[in-house]
Amino acid sequence: MLPVLQKPFRVDSIPEVLREAGLLRRGPADDRKSLFEALCAGWLELCYQPTLELRTMQLVGAEGLARVNHPEHGVLMPAAFLPGAEEASLLALAEFAVLAALRDWNAFADAGAPLRLSVNIPLNALMKLPIATLVREHRPNPQAGPD
Repeated sequence: MLPVLQKPFRVDSIPEVLREAGLLRRGPADDRKSLFEALCAGWLELCYQPTLELRTMQLVGAEGLARVNHPEHGVLMPAAFLPGAEEASLLALAEFAVLAALRDWNAFADAGAPLRLSVNIPLNALMKLPIATLVREHRPNPQAGPD
């Protein structure tokens, strides 16, 4: 059983309670280079959250969510690797997410699930990255499903 959370409580006290209970491991979040390290080591991956059409309850899409699969700390959520990340690393993460979603789009379509995929990227990435060129050069096979 988890320890009692005294009320009122601060949101930042929840991770400490989970750490004390052994349910949340301290990752490399304090290391400002952790996102950079994950990019260089190839630990980044996109996990997909399904999107449903509520009227039909049909799967119609998925949103790609960045995760770090750290060899020692396991799967890290963005709160463990985004705070303090440098702009260059954030731009590299945005480019990774766009390219991974474009690559995965064909994999989903080949598996019989042509989904509309989305990723969230910061506004400055739209201004600094050649998104149109990336999409044009890596776009999915148009015969595989929805555009």
